Amino acid sequence: MRKVMVIIELVVLLAGGRVSAKDFYADGNIITGDLWDSVYIHDTPPGHTTVNMSGGEVFGTLYSYDKSIFNMTSGIVHNLYSYEFSTANISGNTPDSPFNIVAWDQSIINFSATAQAEQVYALNKARINITGGEIDALSAYNDGVINIYSGDIKFNVWAQDNAAINIFGYDLFKSPTGGTGNGFVQGYYNDHSYFNFNFEGTATYSHVNLIPEPATILLLVAGGLFLRKKE
Repeated sequence: MRKVMVIIELVVLLAGGRVSAKDFYADGNIITGDLWDSVYIHDTPPGHTTVNMSGGEVFGTLYSYDKSIFNMTSGIVHNLYSYEFSTANISGNTPDSPFNIVAWDQSIINFSATAQAEQVYALNKARINITGGEIDALSAYNDGVINIYSGDIKFNVWAQDNAAINIFGYDLFKSPTGGTGNGFVQGYYNDHSYFNFNFEGTATYSHVNLIPEPATILLLVAGGLFLRKKE
């Protein structure tokens, strides 16, 4: 139903001439009241473009290129495609708004705080760092890397090819079976919040890396030294 309403709203806005494409070649802002069909963020060498979004809506897709920076604290973006060496910092958006993120090439997405997204993808050596927020599903392939330090992954994670999903915390455990059928991972993040989410596809298990927090590593190292001394 939500998708139908979005389509109807987009048609009405297009008919009224209120939606068009926007290109940023210099620093700029997207604020409350701005309505764009598509947004393109480019650098103008040797400078790098920074666009801050604190409101408004991008009905289609926002594209970031070159080494540009996109900072989002509020508003609605239906799709975000990051390319090349661009960086997107997503710390908030309008609650329950559609948001699909696809990171390409060697771009970086930093997802945190109260941000919400439906589908998040990392591919072609892109990196996604998650330190908060809420995401329905995660996917990584073609050398994509997803680092999870905190946050709520509501449904599942999926990975293949040479992709990696790295999970940081303590009391970490993963299983190739159970959950919804293809295995699951559980434990505590370093902020002491508990997590548990499922794997999609049998191949995902081998791409998920459990990385203990520094304190745990130090304890393991200290324990190893103690054992060596006793020998």
